[in-house]
Amino acid sequence: MDPPPVLSERKKYQRFRPRKFICELCESGFTLKHNLQTHLHTYHPDNRKYWPRRRGKRYKCTQCQMLFRVFNAAVRHRDRAHRERSRPKCNECQKEFPSPSLLREHNNVVHLNLRPFKCAKCSAVFGRQACLRRHDMTCHQDFRHLCPYEGCTHIGFKCTKALAAHIRSVHTHVRPFKCEQCGKCFVRRNDLRMHADVHNTDSVYSCPACAQNFLRKAQYRKHAKKCAQ
Repeated sequence: MDPPPVLSERKKYQRFRPRKFICELCESGFTLKHNLQTHLHTYHPDNRKYWPRRRGKRYKCTQCQMLFRVFNAAVRHRDRAHRERSRPKCNECQKEFPSPSLLREHNNVVHLNLRPFKCAKCSAVFGRQACLRRHDMTCHQDFRHLCPYEGCTHIGFKCTKALAAHIRSVHTHVRPFKCEQCGKCFVRRNDLRMHADVHNTDSVYSCPACAQNFLRKAQYRKHAKKCAQ
């Protein structure tokens, strides 16, 4: 009698699989097309031109426009997404969380500054196990998210936000982050934040060494490094 087959261990760090499906409206990346479709319907309900066709789904949520194949799935969605529930709140910063476990993790990492997860290959410590995994993959295993477009010769990116910005600037030319004051659009959210300093004339960054003023924080930091030398 042959011995029973040995079950293969679960692939380590499955969350670091290549994220080929990128949302064109934000900086989120997904490993499955279904997850991207769910993300679009959940977080971008007003941009329906980006919604893919969803065939065979005839049960509609009574509170929103989401469709489901099974009636019980529509009921579960309604109870989870639209029913008001008391969310646990942090006593220090009043931030709310969907579960008590996330609240405990927030207190340990943010307020108690606990770092129980240590890297076995260097001296880095982290408050969350997910951060330790990300550190190991990006720093010690040189993991990179590759561009899903054929013919792209980029070597890859260490985070999905950089990959999403690359796709928008090089391949799709989508600029989803728009300035409310002048209408200028940007590829990255951080570029919009830096641009906002141009309109905010109340906050001026002054160099303590030479008293020179700057409107943008990035320019002030660059000047401060040179001025301190």
